[in-house]
Formats: sequence, C-alpha cells, structure tokens
Amino acid sequence: MVNLRYASLLMMLTIAACAARAAAPVAVAPRASRAVLDTKAVTWSARDPKIELIPAHVRNLQLVVTRGRVANERFAWLISNGTDVIRVYHATSNAEAADIVAELGKMVFPTVAHPGDDIEWGGTGSVHAPGPAPPGPPGFPDAYVQQVMDIAWGMHRQQVQHGAEVGAPVH
Repeated sequence: MVNLRYASLLMMLTIAACAARAAAPVAVAPRASRAVLDTKAVTWSARDPKIELIPAHVRNLQLVVTRGRVANERFAWLISNGTDVIRVYHATSNAEAADIVAELGKMVFPTVAHPGDDIEWGGTGSVHAPGPAPPGPPGFPDAYVQQVMDIAWGMHRQQVQHGAEVGAPVH
C-alpha cells in the first residue's frame, strides 16, 4: 500500500512537471525584416578585403553555411544576435567555403590579443538548396531566408543560455 501511494504521488508530480513545462512560452524566431529578406550574396573571391569580416561591434555571431544551387556551391551567412545579417558570402567551391570558415577562425581564435577574443560564435549548415536563382546578384526566396534566420535564432538562444550558465557577460 505504501508503494502504491508513493508511486501515485510520483506520477502526479511527473504530470504536474510536464504540464508546467508545456505551459512555458516557446521562443520563436522573429520574422525576418525586409532588409534581411532582400539580402544579396557577395562572391567570396570578389569581396573587398578592406571590409572587416566581422564588424568590431559584433559580440555574438552565428555562421550558417547553406548549399548552393549547383554542386559544390555554398552560401555562408554571417549573422549577429540571431536577427541581423552581417553579410552573405557566395562560395563557388568547397575550398572557398573552407576559406571563409578558416578566416572566421582566425578572427575568433587568435593567437595574440585581438578584439575578436570576446566573440561568442557558432556554426551550422542547412539541409537543402535555396531553389532557382532570380535574375541579378544571387538573392534568396523569403521562406528560405526565414529558415536560415530560424536556425541562427536557435543558435543565438543557445549561446545566450550557455553564457548564462557559465556566468559569461551578456552581449
């Protein structure tokens, strides 16, 4: 009889905990702004080397690498705070995509003191290509951009949560 009471109590606590968890608000990525939806890619090999890869004010960076429209083509999305596209680089080969990641690595994992020392960053990839190319510089369908931004938002939230758990300053 005692075991049945404890089992019932444990079951009730479990149900209550699950209900409380389900009632907690789910963080949803904000809708992408018109400026983000209108983002155009810059070809990595034709970029202006004078433009900083990561602007000095960025403290929280997400890198999302997506497939291109043809074999070995990639787009590297540099996003700040899960909502602000810094820029999108068009890599025409896997080697160029690797160069982008390597350059970012130099910025955020320097061997000597650098303003990038304080950047929190993460990287991931997506599962499908963006679809047919519109005319002009490579642009992207709105739904595709929102998918990229949803991924970046999730990464940003994980970075903020991890920072809070380890006592890092919030950027």
